[in-house]
Amino acid sequence: VEVLRVQGDFVWKLEGIYQHGGLDDFFGFGAGFEREWARLGDSNASLSVFAELYVDDRDEATGVAITPFQRDLFLGARVALNDINSTEFQVRLTTDLEYHSSLLDLRATRRLNRAWTMEATLNAFLNAGADPALQQMRRDHSLQLQITRGF
Repeated sequence: VEVLRVQGDFVWKLEGIYQHGGLDDFFGFGAGFEREWARLGDSNASLSVFAELYVDDRDEATGVAITPFQRDLFLGARVALNDINSTEFQVRLTTDLEYHSSLLDLRATRRLNRAWTMEATLNAFLNAGADPALQQMRRDHSLQLQITRGF
């Protein structure tokens, strides 16, 4: 189930899931909001901030592998310059509330001309060694540069 409510400059979000079968039945949900400021000062730039909480009640005692997003808080911000090149910058941080591990995601996007777009993305796992769901990824930091041609 997913419910969205648009209220002025806010978007409120609630998601829920129930899974039956396998080794464990569980319920999970996510709740959050996004808020946009359409103009920053005298510029054309806009700022959006978002926050979401993810929780599920999977029982680790059943032998079901734990996964990311069982008890996590996601915070993010996006600055769009609203220029002719569609320049955007984003920062996203997902933090596990139980193990205090985090995923940091930084992004920058810019259209180079009518056909070409460039995007840079940096992902870094912070304190992932303490989180059983992320231990295998604790050294999987990445920097991706992407150039896309549209037609």
